[in-house]
Amino acid sequence: MADDAAIYLETRDKPVVVLGHAFGNRLARAVATRHPDQVRGVILLAAGGLKPIAEKANTALMQSFDPRLTPEEHREAVRYGFFAEGNAIPDYWLRGWHMETGRLQGAATGSVDSSLWWTAGGKPMLVISGLQDTIAPPADTIDLLEAELGDQVTAVRIDGAGHALLPEVPDQLADEIEAWLADLAE
Repeated sequence: MADDAAIYLETRDKPVVVLGHAFGNRLARAVATRHPDQVRGVILLAAGGLKPIAEKANTALMQSFDPRLTPEEHREAVRYGFFAEGNAIPDYWLRGWHMETGRLQGAATGSVDSSLWWTAGGKPMLVISGLQDTIAPPADTIDLLEAELGDQVTAVRIDGAGHALLPEVPDQLADEIEAWLADLAE
C-alpha cells in the first residue's frame, strides 16, 4: 500500500510531507520508511499501531463498519470509538463506513510488523493526539513515540478530542500543523 501511495511522490520535484489519520498513520510512516528520499516529514493524527486496541474501543471500531446495526447502535459505536464525550458527530461521519474497507485495514495491520514502519524512516514527525482517544489512547501511542524517538517527534496533545480529531478540533489542528510546517521549512 505504501508503494502504491508513493506513486504520487514521483510527480513532485522535491520531498513532501505526508499526513496520516488513524489507519493512515501506518501508511504515512510506511511511505516515509520505504521512500525516504521523497519524504521531508510526517504528520500523524490519532496514531496507533504498537499496542492492541482496548476491547471496548475495538468493539466500537468494528461496529462502526457493521451495516447490520440500527442507526442508534451505529451512532453509539462511532461516538465511543471516535468522538470525545459531548462533541457533535457530523452526519458525514455516520455515512461511508464499508465492511470491506475495515477488513482491508485489518488485514494490512495484521500482515506487517509495526517495527518495519514505526520510526517513519527517521523523518521528523508531528504527532497529534486527542486526550480522550479510546482507540489510540495517548499512553499507548503518542507517549510511546515521544519517549522512544525523542527529538524526532513534536508531540501535541489536545484535550476535548477523541480519535476523530479532524471534525472535533479543526482550527486547533490547522494551527498546530501550520506552525510545525513553518518550523520544518526553516
